[in-house]
Amino acid sequence: MQSRGKEFLDALAQRVLVGDGAMGSRLFELGAALNQSYDYLNIAAPDMVRQVHAEYVAAGADLIETNTFSANRHKLGRFALESQTREINLRAGQLAREVAGNRVFVAGAVGPLPGGMTDLSIEELTESEMREAFREQIVALAESGVDLIVLETFADLPQIRLALDEAKKACDLPVIAQMTFPDGQHAPDGTDAFEAMELLHRLGADVVGTNCGQGVAKVLKAIEYLGSRTNARLSAFANAGLPQRVGGRFMYAVAPNYIADSAQRMVQAGANIVGGCCGTTAPDIAAIAARLRGMTPAPRHLVAMPARAADEVTVSPPRALPDYLAHLGRRPVVLVELDAPRTTDVSKFLRSVGMLKQAGADAVTVGDSPLATLRMNGFMIAPMVQRECDIPVICHLACRDRNLIATQGLLLAAEAMGVRNLLTITGDPAKLGDHPSATSVYDLNSFRLLELVAKMNAGQNLIGQSIGRPARFTVGVAYNPNVRNIDVEAKRLAKKVQHGAQFALTQAVFDLETMRRAVDAARPLGIPIFAGVYPLISQRNAEYLHNEFPGMTICQEVRDRMAAAAPDKAKMQAEGMTIAKELIDAFMEIADGIYLIPPFNRAQVAVELLEYIHSRPLATKSIRSQ
Repeated sequence: MQSRGKEFLDALAQRVLVGDGAMGSRLFELGAALNQSYDYLNIAAPDMVRQVHAEYVAAGADLIETNTFSANRHKLGRFALESQTREINLRAGQLAREVAGNRVFVAGAVGPLPGGMTDLSIEELTESEMREAFREQIVALAESGVDLIVLETFADLPQIRLALDEAKKACDLPVIAQMTFPDGQHAPDGTDAFEAMELLHRLGADVVGTNCGQGVAKVLKAIEYLGSRTNARLSAFANAGLPQRVGGRFMYAVAPNYIADSAQRMVQAGANIVGGCCGTTAPDIAAIAARLRGMTPAPRHLVAMPARAADEVTVSPPRALPDYLAHLGRRPVVLVELDAPRTTDVSKFLRSVGMLKQAGADAVTVGDSPLATLRMNGFMIAPMVQRECDIPVICHLACRDRNLIATQGLLLAAEAMGVRNLLTITGDPAKLGDHPSATSVYDLNSFRLLELVAKMNAGQNLIGQSIGRPARFTVGVAYNPNVRNIDVEAKRLAKKVQHGAQFALTQAVFDLETMRRAVDAARPLGIPIFAGVYPLISQRNAEYLHNEFPGMTICQEVRDRMAAAAPDKAKMQAEGMTIAKELIDAFMEIADGIYLIPPFNRAQVAVELLEYIHSRPLATKSIRSQ
């Protein structure tokens, strides 16, 4: 059957169209398991998919969407289905067309690529890989006989721009481009809704709009905002309110009449297509269809967009570099890692920090329950440490334990309390630690966490709302030289620098060549690299770190030296310190600073190395100075 793309566009000029409702939640109600690919049901359970389409057609939908929201090769890859991407999309289009016939339009649904801490995150994909994934899905949908393409539930503007560009290149079908605006005015990446939609309209989207979000009211707010600012055709697909927990399950309880009332107001505000998203059902669509029957697109009354006054723009004040960065190039700078206490007693920790300060440490870094093992929260004790020991604290901030709201709340409090030095990390999965029943959150990964910090430094939270005075965070990142392909790791670091990283701490390295290779790869990025040094204490310690510790590799020569000192405990510890001092001498010639990681939180070991560093004949000479 021929595409009816032109007929779709003509219809939009004459009347308001009704879209369908939720696919996933309805499939779940019909018996689909949560732990399976719902896109694969196009092949495994086609009658179930047909039933959902048929329910919406019977309810009065003018447009139905294919069951392909997650049918790109990367999301299908979680279920080892990536090789069936084309088949799944082709079959989805055919199923929808079988039900729609020539009475109802069929939209090929394309969702965003994986984001956050998934098996494969969007930040790990190159632009060409992203384009290829979108193109593969869109080409298959177009060949299946859909009438148009709908890009839906995108949270960031750059990704939907790529998808739109590939859709325009891959086929001549009309394209609906939809983002989600949780507060009714901003995307999750902070992009203004009008600015995003106006750009997508200029880039060729035939309809722009919003779906999902946080319920009907926020979608209505977005349409009112957009409808007063643009003449572009608008689409609105709202969730059925917010889910409520009922009998152990999350349910959507918004009444169809409420949804229909809101749909009418969306049309009056400028919507050309109104349908439903998560939780909406056939009765909801039937109520919308009955209410909108016979309605034509409402005239727009655009408001002038005033130029933003200079005094309305929040500008971050110039931030002085912390001493541990400001002193680089003038003298040796040394950071020391010290794990927070496991108990409520902080006295030993404070004594250890005091010793490190007296021995010449420039800052201490405090882990965020490293290896997912419970420890005191570093952000809570950092103000006390900085006040009593007069030394900067660099708090590790892992993505593992806090959701997006809690992470931003923590950073707001940290700024207010004067804790402004961060090391952003993804964090080890909770199941690896001492509380294996705990769950990992990973709303953010290290890249998005850097974006969040940059936004706060510009005076905004992640969705663009003002936080008042801009934050003043200095932010570092992890860099692992112990990899086979340092170019891949350097590219990751480059992306972190693009997102706002100001310095990098390496994993512990045990040979000069590995560190040299890593520093050379990172040098063009222009940020300081602190070389990680871990003093070994025994042969067993060396073998454990080499074989079991994530991200750690110990060369054979060092392991042989530790083995030669065994089983004498004193000899092994002395050899470990000798190796550490040799590495310090070598690393100070190529790196910007030293990052000491004392074994088992033994501050005295770090004190001995600090004294060694500051007593070297060239201690007053700049690291890497020639």
